[in-house]
Amino acid sequence: MGHTRKSATPGTPPGMTRKESFKHGLLHEVKKFILFTFYFWIWFYAINLYTSALLEANGMAQALPAYTFLFIALKAAIIAKFLITAELVFPMGLKKKYPLIFSLLAHSLVYLAVVLLLSVLEKGMEGLVHHKGFINSMLAFEHADPKLIAIIAFIYWLIILHCLVYAAVEYNIGGKQIRKIMLEKS
Repeated sequence: MGHTRKSATPGTPPGMTRKESFKHGLLHEVKKFILFTFYFWIWFYAINLYTSALLEANGMAQALPAYTFLFIALKAAIIAKFLITAELVFPMGLKKKYPLIFSLLAHSLVYLAVVLLLSVLEKGMEGLVHHKGFINSMLAFEHADPKLIAIIAFIYWLIILHCLVYAAVEYNIGGKQIRKIMLEKS
């Protein structure tokens, strides 16, 4: 029989063998990856729909091509994977001497930088598809307008912060307790 140990994965029952704990932790991370990917995809797709509607309202009709759906899904999956990996490698200091908000803000700003970088790369890939050039398309991200870049950065930051708050709450009270609070009658 394998050794038992206390697991760092939220919701892992105590007394599991290493193999059982690994399987449970892996399943937990896969579920979180799927949930976060879907969460980010919904937000990024909504932003793209809104942008498309604004362009159309201003006489610059732009249909959302099929590859946009693919780019959004890919970006959402990459960001979800990055967020989960970063959470494992650099966990938020939940039991340190500083309030949780400082850790949430610091992590959210780092994640925001990654999301913005991926968004700029996405624009470069879109430029390649339209034969406009990778670099030129990246440089035209949000029309190279600092105001537009700040607005989209703020929106992305709000999206990311919500995920981090959820992860911190899940870590502190557990997934089962969250589901009980959210889904059961009070």
